[in-house]
Amino acid sequence: MLMNLNGDSDRRARALKALRSPDESRDDVLRKFVRLTSQALGIPGSFISVLDDEHQHVQAAHNFALAQSSREDSLCRHAVDNDCAVVVPDTWLDARFVTHPLITGAPYIRFYAGVPLKNREGIVLGTL
Repeated sequence: MLMNLNGDSDRRARALKALRSPDESRDDVLRKFVRLTSQALGIPGSFISVLDDEHQHVQAAHNFALAQSSREDSLCRHAVDNDCAVVVPDTWLDARFVTHPLITGAPYIRFYAGVPLKNREGIVLGTL
């Protein structure tokens, strides 16, 4: 269940549908943004994802191959569900992440930081 929604589920569903619809100019901007994010933070990869009730959809990525996962398997769900930044300096030492397939297998994520992304109405739609 999606939590911390500052709007009704219909508005959120419409916003998610719009984000999931192809838009080459928007998607190009998002790809540039995640590349800039990686460069600014000095990290190898970054991505923007949106989360619905069942899935995480990676909308733009830099050096990150995952396109979709279940919401349950999403690292980002912690930031979305709690509407706050999540910073995990060492995923091997955090009980929420230690057995996750992206931690124990390729790409072997050791550091994770995610922040909620909201629309103008304050509805959390995904993460950076």
